[in-house]
Amino acid sequence: MIGRIDRYIAETVLIAIMLAALGLVSLLALFTAIEQIDDLKNSYTVLAVFRFVLLSLPRLFYETLPFAVLIGGLAGLGSLAGTSQLVVMRAAGISIWRIVRSVVQVAVMIAVFGLVVGEYLLPEAERLARLGRESALADGRDITPQNGIWLREEFSYMHIEQLQGRSIIGLKWFYFDENRQLTRAKAASSAVFHEVLEGDDYWILEDVTETTFSDLQGRSLVMPSQQWMTSLTPTRLSNEILVQPERMSMAALLEKIAFLDEQSLDARVFKLGFWEKALQPVVIVSLLLIAISFVFGPLRQSSMSFRIFTGLLFGVTLKFVQDLLVPASLVYDFHPFLAIILPVIICTGIASIQLHRV
Repeated sequence: MIGRIDRYIAETVLIAIMLAALGLVSLLALFTAIEQIDDLKNSYTVLAVFRFVLLSLPRLFYETLPFAVLIGGLAGLGSLAGTSQLVVMRAAGISIWRIVRSVVQVAVMIAVFGLVVGEYLLPEAERLARLGRESALADGRDITPQNGIWLREEFSYMHIEQLQGRSIIGLKWFYFDENRQLTRAKAASSAVFHEVLEGDDYWILEDVTETTFSDLQGRSLVMPSQQWMTSLTPTRLSNEILVQPERMSMAALLEKIAFLDEQSLDARVFKLGFWEKALQPVVIVSLLLIAISFVFGPLRQSSMSFRIFTGLLFGVTLKFVQDLLVPASLVYDFHPFLAIILPVIICTGIASIQLHRV
């Protein structure tokens, strides 16, 4: 009997969360489409807008999942409370903590699913969406910012003017020694990526000019072509340009953080992105605990619309606090982990106090 009740509670909450997620994603997808229609020009047609919105669905789902869990938890448990089913369960000897465990199991399952979406589906979908949009708006020319992009590899600084699919237009390298003295400069008019085997891929540089500086003199060497072996690929470069840190996969973020730390560069933005993704399951569980405590506490006799409004208000407040702490961690240089975990601790503390009172 207990097993059936556990499944019934879990199914009720899960269906409510799915409906909340569907509603939020549909609403934001509509807003995204309206926003993108204002940018129609060149090859960016209505069909391209539809493709952009479709590829944005994983991002919208992932970003609204904590809100959907909070609203769905309030709605699902609220419906059980509104029909006195929770009262009957407790009268039958089922403890609140038993109900909490049933709901937390749903939260863990949803959190794992969200983690899979954020790790494997979202980054590539986001890259394709942004790549298609920027290429169409630029009429297929390039997706790079107006002034190009700068990258660093060990003691060299590289500037890329344009990235066009699997080709690069305009490259410059500046090599420095350990004393930060310029020792060599290189330029290429273009580069084409050649994919052979993973780890053996390379670029072919065209019209290469290399100048070496020594004893206040320079010596130039001109080559029609040159092979360039690097870990940079068109996908990695487009990710660098188009995909924000919080929308990259955790594997890509760890790789980027390790690279920046190795080069003694600032990696705090990417560390924030990593901890936001890594701790989202904990955020989801804490928000569902808040929903449980509200239903058994102050919202026990409230209407469904008021519960949903309360969930939205609490979720927006939590997001506001996180948005304050995230830039604060960059300004005051405290660990990014604290910026993400502090609101979670507050949520869990409030939920624990409410449930113990009940």
